[in-house]
Amino acid sequence: MTQQELADALDVARTRINEIVLGKRALTPDTAFRLAKFFNTTADFWIGLQTNFDMWETLQSNKDAYRRINPHRKNMRTRPRTNLQDQSATSSI
Repeated sequence: MTQQELADALDVARTRINEIVLGKRALTPDTAFRLAKFFNTTADFWIGLQTNFDMWETLQSNKDAYRRINPHRKNMRTRPRTNLQDQSATSSI
């Protein structure tokens, strides 16, 4: 199937398909719904692919910055709750 054939089937401009294929444009919810209908899948499937791609790209672009971030360590001690009475005594309703 050509990009033009897919664009015609989805009723979108060929440039939209071409830019998505080339990575110049993100897949929008509208395009996800159109692809889902055409390929008998779900919009969530297509959006998930886009999200995975976006997260990978972000990680690649920011690896060094992420490495410099130290995890927060909570040093506060809390009393463990032992039964439902303890929980209800401290909850605010």
